[in-house]
Amino acid sequence: MVREQFLNDLRNKLIAVFTVYSFCVVSVLGSVFLFFSKERGQIKQRLADTRASIAELEKKTQVLCEKRDEAMRAKELLILQAGFVRELNRVSWSRVFGEVAAELPVEVSFSSFQVSGTSSVTINGEALAVASVAELVRRIDNSKVLHKASFDFLKEAKRKDESIYFTFGILASIRKDD
Repeated sequence: MVREQFLNDLRNKLIAVFTVYSFCVVSVLGSVFLFFSKERGQIKQRLADTRASIAELEKKTQVLCEKRDEAMRAKELLILQAGFVRELNRVSWSRVFGEVAAELPVEVSFSSFQVSGTSSVTINGEALAVASVAELVRRIDNSKVLHKASFDFLKEAKRKDESIYFTFGILASIRKDD
């Protein structure tokens, strides 16, 4: 009986120890599970925030790339304009106009004289005869300051007194100083 009592007490103590041990293990595992569940939720939230930030930064990057491209186009245009201004500054305009005036036949008058960004010259005017316009084209083509003269247009017109005259357009280029 003592032996049974001893075994019974031993069994009860083992059950109590095992119960306490099981409770401790379950408590630790439960705490670890809760901790990692909480961490998992925080990581998911940080991941969602990071994805939102990435999407916002991608939009900003696209806008910045568009602005950069626009600035590069503006820069290229400014460089072209600066080159044109530099080229214009090399041309003596009094020389150009003096040369053109010297080449102008008596029967011809100009209504406009324009220079574009590529050093192209457009001359519009009126003449009493087609031969005078043709002579002007030849003179411009052989000029010291202009060359590559060609007709843009030539139209016949009548005045109120029924006399005929011609309106014309001539395209030419400014010679580059070598």
